[in-house]
Amino acid sequence: MPLLFLLVVVVGFAELWVLIEVGGVIGAPATLLAVVLISLLGAALVRREGFKAWGRFRRAVDEGRLPGNEVVDGALLLLAGALLFTPGFLTDGVGLLLAFAPTRLGLRRLLARRFRATTGVSQAGGRRPSGEAIDVEVVRVERDERPPPGELTGGDDERD
Repeated sequence: MPLLFLLVVVVGFAELWVLIEVGGVIGAPATLLAVVLISLLGAALVRREGFKAWGRFRRAVDEGRLPGNEVVDGALLLLAGALLFTPGFLTDGVGLLLAFAPTRLGLRRLLARRFRATTGVSQAGGRRPSGEAIDVEVVRVERDERPPPGELTGGDDERD
């Protein structure tokens, strides 16, 4: 909690300093207009990317896949929107970076590597940090339709 408080205070002072410096160069009205325009353009970008991320999420769920990457993208877009909503050039800059798909991809990969390093769990899940194997049970769910070619069916190769 004290670290979060310190971060908010430091970012607040940094934003204020940048706004004063920019205002001294281009004037207060132009600075205010720039902050508002950047926020509006960023919000439009976040909205567009959010709809795309939601579509990828729905597609993953419809295909029966766990939407892990899609959830992380959605969370990063929520963070981008919050940062763009916060007035200031620094937070807007970070928010815009998070709104762009290539930046989110790189950050998502970095977060995945860090998660695997700290927990010892791979993306598919396989080992506990202690190195013990995880015991799982595979359950086959009957559906009215046949699974797409190449889909795992729980080890049962019977065909109707």
